[in-house]
Amino acid sequence: MNPPNLKNHDEFARLLADYQVSDYARSLLEQIKLVILVSPTSVGRNTVIHELVETGDYEYIVSDTTRPKRVNDGVEENDGDQYFFKTKNEFLEGLKNGNYLEAAIIHDQQVSGASIERFKESAGNNKI
Repeated sequence: MNPPNLKNHDEFARLLADYQVSDYARSLLEQIKLVILVSPTSVGRNTVIHELVETGDYEYIVSDTTRPKRVNDGVEENDGDQYFFKTKNEFLEGLKNGNYLEAAIIHDQQVSGASIERFKESAGNNKI
């Protein structure tokens, strides 16, 4: 087994092993309308998401990640489009404070997750 490439891997793993959202996050989740779509790869989930967003009633929640921005077809990713790019320390702090609805270590290289702040922003926009 190769050693993890993710700096602070053990700290992330320890925090995620018994992760609990904060009371603040829990109370916010009780007040908002939320739809979670889960599916295997390539069954059309993104098509359904696109159609829901097009109605104007729904908003897609962009995840946070610790991975660096990439360049795709000569264009660098933008913060807030594909992901919100966070430092490892910023993400660790958010986890310690229970400010993620969910988070996971991806391929031992990065951590990605849905920040409760994105849900708060969406609810403030009167979106599901």
